[in-house]
Amino acid sequence: MADDFLDEARRNWRAQDAEIEGVTARLRRDLAFQRLMQGGEFVAAVIAVAAGVGFAWMGVVQGDARLIVAAAVLLVLLPLLTWAAWRVRRQEPRWAEDEPVGVVEHMLARVEATRRLMSLALWQAWTLVGTVAAMWAVTLFGRGAVDAGLWIVTAALLASAAAAAGWAVWRERGLKRERANCERLLEELRRD
Repeated sequence: MADDFLDEARRNWRAQDAEIEGVTARLRRDLAFQRLMQGGEFVAAVIAVAAGVGFAWMGVVQGDARLIVAAAVLLVLLPLLTWAAWRVRRQEPRWAEDEPVGVVEHMLARVEATRRLMSLALWQAWTLVGTVAAMWAVTLFGRGAVDAGLWIVTAALLASAAAAAGWAVWRERGLKRERANCERLLEELRRD
């Protein structure tokens, strides 16, 4: 009987160790991905500002209000959302300890920060949809023609919005599973 109890305790301990190692591996991978994403966001913000300046210039020269609407989004809203994402990442706690409880607590903090980033991704998707609506409103009120360029921009922006929203929703589901797993692990670790 005592041997069965000890064997079960060893199996549980080993399983818990394997789960902690899995969480640690995901944390290391997430930290590397975070650095890559920060670089990508910076490059995207620079491109957005450059495109916004170009659109604003062309809109003024050509008298096309649609280009000015696109410039306003690129120069104001998207950089603000990028700045907000940077702030969320800067507020994340730094990974300081390799003790199992510390690893799991850090992973929970990362899950929460990533959840806030997914909220920002949804805001970006809605910003793109709003841009399309504004461009069509400007066009329909006589400030531009319904042409192939408008259809191409509409398709590109809506496809980007759908991709961003789809990714955010998919990632949110994964975060819920990760949070539940970490909370279960944390409860087990604190109980032991």
